[in-house]
Amino acid sequence: MAVRFSKMLRADQTRLDKLLHLMDQNENETAADDAMPIVETLELDFADEQELHDRLLQIANGRLSLIVFRAYQVEQSIELLLNGT
Repeated sequence: MAVRFSKMLRADQTRLDKLLHLMDQNENETAADDAMPIVETLELDFADEQELHDRLLQIANGRLSLIVFRAYQVEQSIELLLNGT
């Protein structure tokens, strides 16, 4: 199956991830339960507006550094979700 999207809502992406995972399980009974999503999501939570402003400034300057729970691939697409005030 080949599909190309120019735009996809977050909820639709989640549903597509689940559908592809189910299809993979049907084709391969040994498929892992933690299949890689289409796009990795990195979610950042901010306590206040100043912290949000500071992080956005770091992103704009290409200087945001984070500690994450697992490694991302070089040139990998990452969806960045910003949560807070």
